[in-house]
Formats: sequence, structure tokens, C-alpha cells
Amino acid sequence: MVTKTFACTKEGDKIYRVRVKNSKVQENSDGSIINDLKVVKIESLGDFYNFAFELSDGLQIRVGRNCEVSYVSTATSFKFGEVPAVTGDFYSHDRAKLLKAVSEYLKNNAKSVGEIKEQALKISNLCNVSINIIDSLIGTIPEEREMTEEEFAEMALC
Repeated sequence: MVTKTFACTKEGDKIYRVRVKNSKVQENSDGSIINDLKVVKIESLGDFYNFAFELSDGLQIRVGRNCEVSYVSTATSFKFGEVPAVTGDFYSHDRAKLLKAVSEYLKNNAKSVGEIKEQALKISNLCNVSINIIDSLIGTIPEEREMTEEEFAEMALC
């Protein structure tokens, strides 16, 4: 079986899209998750490996020549403290490969978020242990008082 890469695409060909926002598949108004789009225009980007496609919904996407599935991230930015989620659109000529790629991408995201959760739990536990150690030491330290000027002068003369 010959797989169709984006290099074989011609204007008028169908391309399928699945949208994911914050690692949640976005449903269309009819409850489906796959959009059928047509390639309106294809432009070379000046190198052998990449093309720009204009699709029937007006979007322009950049695709790799040898790719069977392309992911276009639509995340605006990553802010410190946020958990990284999948936000973007997946495109392919093949519905099955498209769904498989989305599934793999989400599985990888779930795995990495799980690892972040595990690390955060370890750090939280270490913080709690350290707080307990420090709090137990606070009670054992005698209250310190400030030295008076006279005591300082006596100490300096000795």
C-alpha cells in the first residue's frame, strides 16, 4: 500500500483535520471531530521540504513534504506554572492515520503530564519533610536578645 504524503497533494484534494485544545478533542457542531477540507492553493516555501497549503476554510498551513500527518500548534504562548497541553490542529489525507497520530500525541502528552505530576508530588513531600524539620528546630533555639552598647563595649575592651 502506497501512503500519500503531502508531496503528492494536488489542488482540490481532500485533507482531514482534527482540532485539539488544551488536550481535549474539539467537536464540530454536528458532534463529529473530523473536518473535511479541500486544498485551494499550494505554494513552495523556497526549499525542498516544505509547502504552504491554503485550505477551503481559509487557513494557511505549513506542511512537510514527506509527512503523512502534520501538526500545527495554535498555542499562543506557554506561561510559567502552566501544565503543557496539546493545542493545535492535525492534518492528513488519511482519516485512520490522522486519528492514530492524534491518539499518539495525546498519549505522549498524558505521559509527560503524569511525569510532571509525579515530580511535583515528590517536591511537595520533600517540602513538607523540610518544613517539619525546620519547625521542630525553631522550638529548640533559645531566644536571642540584642547586645546592649555597654556589653558590646565590654567585649571590645577584653
